[in-house]
Amino acid sequence: MSAFVALASRRGTSRQDEALGGFVAALDQAWAASTRKAVTALLARLRGTRDYAAAFHEDPADPVFPQLEMLIPAVAQTARRWDRRVGRVSVLTDEQQMLTDDALRTVREYACAPVGMTLLTRERGADVAAVVRGSSVDHPSIQLADLLAGAAAAVAERHEGNLSDVGEGLWPVITSFVEQSSLLPYDDPAAQLRSVKERSVRR
Repeated sequence: MSAFVALASRRGTSRQDEALGGFVAALDQAWAASTRKAVTALLARLRGTRDYAAAFHEDPADPVFPQLEMLIPAVAQTARRWDRRVGRVSVLTDEQQMLTDDALRTVREYACAPVGMTLLTRERGADVAAVVRGSSVDHPSIQLADLLAGAAAAVAERHEGNLSDVGEGLWPVITSFVEQSSLLPYDDPAAQLRSVKERSVRR
């Protein structure tokens, strides 16, 4: 995931060769280590995408956000999830270079649009009143979001076996926010985060 983010983000344009090399090396390593037939086959197909990845930043088709910047779908997905919980929402984002006015308009349009490839998987769009940008100096809620992100990182480290007092104390709170669509390879990610696998703690 980190190798893909490094390649896809806007920062990847300034160090494209390095980002591409890291992405390809990560794919090769994952393919060599895979023991599941379906996963190995998928990784084998992805290993053949080097030429496409090399041209990723060369001819952007979208002037708003030509790169697959993770902030774009993340903000839209956040709006979708909270719309399901509380109804109509307004979204306040932190100041980020990628989140221009055009990008925020596109985020709102995407969040409000239905998604899904088939009738069975199709989801309705969210009811998003606005997507705006702000500073943590003026909006304490952004500081709170940063604290929550840090807590989530500590719990994720706990799951990987890197124990800490912070992770132990916060996991009961954080797991309540983990949903089926979260980026964890489990059918029940929240349940998995409640237990720590027996493994040596990384130094």
